[in-house]
Amino acid sequence: MKRYLKTKKAMKYMSVSKSFLEKNMGKIFKKGVHYYQPSDARLLRWDIYALDKWMQGDRTVELSSENSRVLQQLL
Repeated sequence: MKRYLKTKKAMKYMSVSKSFLEKNMGKIFKKGVHYYQPSDARLLRWDIYALDKWMQGDRTVELSSENSRVLQQLL
């Protein structure tokens, strides 16, 4: 299976709606951790490994990403 999925395939994989994914981008799903979005928005890709961890209840990825953002703002 591919590691990075387009939004439509990520929706099917997780059994969620597109609006769920879009509404939670930047909230529970972190850019650079759960999804990647180059300057061309059409190239949005979801990291299946990070999504698996999130679905299994592993929130450590989110916490470390949030801590990283805070540290970057402080420096």
